[in-house]
Amino acid sequence: MARNLTLTLVVAAILLLGSLSLTRNRSASPQEIKIDALLCLSGDCAEWGESALRGIQLAVEEQNDSGGLLGRRIALTVSDTKEATSGAAAVTAYRHLRAATQAKLIIGPSWTPAGLSLAPIAAREDVLLISPSLGVADFNETAENLFNTWPHDEVGTRALASWAFAQGIRQAAILASDQPWEALQGRFFEEAFTEVGGTIMSHQRSPADSRDPRTEILRIMATRPEAVFLSSLGQMDVAARELRSNGYRGLLIAPLVDETRLLAADGALEGAVTVRYAEALPEFRERFRKRYGEEPGVAAATAFDAARSYFHAIMMTNSTEPRVLKTAYPQLAFEGASGLVRFDAAGAVQRTPQIVRVVGSSVQQMEEVQ
Repeated sequence: MARNLTLTLVVAAILLLGSLSLTRNRSASPQEIKIDALLCLSGDCAEWGESALRGIQLAVEEQNDSGGLLGRRIALTVSDTKEATSGAAAVTAYRHLRAATQAKLIIGPSWTPAGLSLAPIAAREDVLLISPSLGVADFNETAENLFNTWPHDEVGTRALASWAFAQGIRQAAILASDQPWEALQGRFFEEAFTEVGGTIMSHQRSPADSRDPRTEILRIMATRPEAVFLSSLGQMDVAARELRSNGYRGLLIAPLVDETRLLAADGALEGAVTVRYAEALPEFRERFRKRYGEEPGVAAATAFDAARSYFHAIMMTNSTEPRVLKTAYPQLAFEGASGLVRFDAAGAVQRTPQIVRVVGSSVQQMEEVQ
């Protein structure tokens, strides 16, 4: 979600997109099983889409090397959703896919703006959507053909509020935005914190595309909170720097912190408390490093598992039809790259969040939330 990607990330994205150009520009043959990736590959959510894409690619390559599915190879096509603050581009990309190729098996989108825009559309159509990184229940609970391999972030956000109160924090402030996921996390934190006896001194919401939270920060600073919950990922780096430059020395709490935000914050997020879910399993990490020469990114494992869930459902049902495949998901259970993958009755994979603290350019585990 950071606007100013480093040169390294830009080059990596260009190389990645270039490597996919042939796959994108050709149609799958009738003998191939087609899977479409509908992911954020540009803008503030690019880190999530790019890491997810690598996970999907690895899953497809490994399955094809093992003989494909039902005696057929898998073809992967990719579309960019540009969805950090709006789902409009994702809807356009989805409709193009459906009109041009009759896409039926889709992995994506990456974030909530696209997910909530696409959910009511896809719910009416003969298609499956499974998101590797969309942490809101309103997506997968819209219809029985929508699924999530990323846990619902509400669980982690509420856990953070309870943890903060248990640490003696009694007064907190919230910086959120009008972006749907960011607004939801702000609401969840306030509900959970006040339920256990805490007080929210200030709850500020900025426009979804804002990169200038100075006014909101000054309002927060005036209330002297013991902790500030930064649910606005799009301006988290700027907000953290602004808070520190204004002399704030209290606790920073965030529902998620990714590499993009850590780099852009330039040390201002040091000591911030957040959550993470189970890390990618060692076997997957080793295969990923062998394939790409780097550690798997934030959504690589859950995207790998999203692709594998299609493979398992296809083999279980001997079909590639969405209306048949969706009936297999309540019975699916397999050891994935992110741990045991088992879908609940609403199409979600749940995980137990772990409380972690930012230390340098990484996070370190503090305790597991019960």
